[in-house]
Amino acid sequence: MANPLDNSRALDIHATSSDEAVERAISSLLDEISAISGFAGNKAKLKSHLQVLVVDLYKRFLEDPFGYLQYSRNSNRFSASGRYNPLAIKYTNLIKAVDSLSTLGYAENVKGFDDKRRGGQSRESRIRATPKLIDLLNTAHDISSKAISAAEREVIILRDKAKNEIAYTDTAETSRMREVIRRYLAQLENTYIDVITKHYSPKEPFSIDLNDKFVRRIFNNSSWEEGGRFYGGWWQRIPRNLRERIVIFGKPTIEIDYSAIHIVLLYAIEGIDYFGDGRPDPYSIAGYPNNREYRALFKLILLTVVNSDDEEGARRAVQSEINTRKHDFPIGVNLRDAIKSFESMHKEIAPHFYSGVGTKLQFIDSQIAEKIIEHFLLPGSIGIPPLVIHDSFVVAKHAEAELREVMTTALNEVLRSRMARECELIPKVKDSVWTAYEMGRAEADLLTEMEEYFASPIHDPDQLKRHDGWSPGQVLPTMKVS
Repeated sequence: MANPLDNSRALDIHATSSDEAVERAISSLLDEISAISGFAGNKAKLKSHLQVLVVDLYKRFLEDPFGYLQYSRNSNRFSASGRYNPLAIKYTNLIKAVDSLSTLGYAENVKGFDDKRRGGQSRESRIRATPKLIDLLNTAHDISSKAISAAEREVIILRDKAKNEIAYTDTAETSRMREVIRRYLAQLENTYIDVITKHYSPKEPFSIDLNDKFVRRIFNNSSWEEGGRFYGGWWQRIPRNLRERIVIFGKPTIEIDYSAIHIVLLYAIEGIDYFGDGRPDPYSIAGYPNNREYRALFKLILLTVVNSDDEEGARRAVQSEINTRKHDFPIGVNLRDAIKSFESMHKEIAPHFYSGVGTKLQFIDSQIAEKIIEHFLLPGSIGIPPLVIHDSFVVAKHAEAELREVMTTALNEVLRSRMARECELIPKVKDSVWTAYEMGRAEADLLTEMEEYFASPIHDPDQLKRHDGWSPGQVLPTMKVS
């Protein structure tokens, strides 16, 4: 049986509200907390922390009445004030707010634990609103989801080699990148994005927070030329075979990616146009089946070889991934033999093996992704944002031709600026649930006669209901996929 505490998401330390009703509710709660025997502290600071906590507890209730927020009672887990913590949320006052709400019966608080045994399972603390808090907000103060907002979150993240977020001084380039993401987020906020789960059977049940459209860029190793990929949005965290069921404004989408982009980029660095030379799929090995499972394994092996320090480390990393995802890969492949095959097959780029060059390649593909996003922000485009999954993009199906064109243009613009060259990299359409439905019929039929889609077996009445009631800024309930 699933543990109900697993139905949780992280506390959002950016949650806030400028609504007068929320202000009255927080003041009322603060008066009760102040009356608790032994209370001491700065009431103004406690009030600001209480507001963050109460607003996010209410939002979590709207998402899922049974859902928890997870938070840490470890003071080392709290960031200093600054660009990553704009509301200056501190350990002492947050814990005081949590414990006070719990004492007064406004919140159910389940303290976590740190299991230091080898292989032990630790758990962060959990908290959720009780009916008493919801009644105070809904009945006594008539608060609605429209009252929920968020402080401006940093969208350009710089991390050191230990993956800690580090401070930096803004430049013209960081300001420019930030402005692009801000515009992109505004476009996402005004776009209805959903997914059809009817007739979908996951390996394990999971939840989707359709409200989570926040995207940021993360740079690595204290460098502005490593990483930089776009992270965030619920579409990045769902299984690949569910992404093909995404709908935008209720209509079908299509996902297109760059085939083997990092390997092709390495060849471009060496002055070779890989696909332009008519070479085979770089993730294939002669003598093995050419199917999805083998390709997934060989892709994992080759990219791990590029990013590891040595062959032994690469084999351990690949084996660990196989052990974790054993149902996704074929059995019987000798990893050492596969690595030797790739070293022979890709001898022109062998100097990059075991070099850790992956984060530098990620920076290049992030520049390409940014250009694609910028295109769809232009007034002359379709005005609907692409959903970014690193080097893959989901768009409304009728924008397929436009996306293909801009993917090709963006790739070569970046290569010309960095390497003074171009290369052939054909955008590839991923398999789609819509393809099976369209077989034997003209593509235009589906796009112009949406009534047929709504009558089809892939139509999801729950999704249609969400769409009919949606408006920008509305909090949607968490979707359970089982």
